[in-house]
Amino acid sequence: MDFDRLRSLRFEYENQLVVVEGDRPELQRFKGKMGHVKTVNCNGRALVQFDSGSDRGWYDIDLDFLRVVDPPRGGDTTPGNTSGSEQISPDMQYKPSALELARQSK
Repeated sequence: MDFDRLRSLRFEYENQLVVVEGDRPELQRFKGKMGHVKTVNCNGRALVQFDSGSDRGWYDIDLDFLRVVDPPRGGDTTPGNTSGSEQISPDMQYKPSALELARQSK
């Protein structure tokens, strides 16, 4: 991929809030979830992190299947940084793993 094209894709997509669109079977698990584009790799695909439950992995998704969306009304979309009046959907809230819960109970 051309370096200038890659740089423009990174400028356009990095740190953007996106949703996955498309009817491909491998993308169905992301339906209805919002994610943050961490970067665009050298193949021109986005590395997206979905903040849902304990799944905090980065997924390699083609840009053709991503749509950039506006941030929620609170403005700040960083995980764990919410004001008291802002409502967050249950699947966007951070849920500690079993290991973290065991460590907290000690």
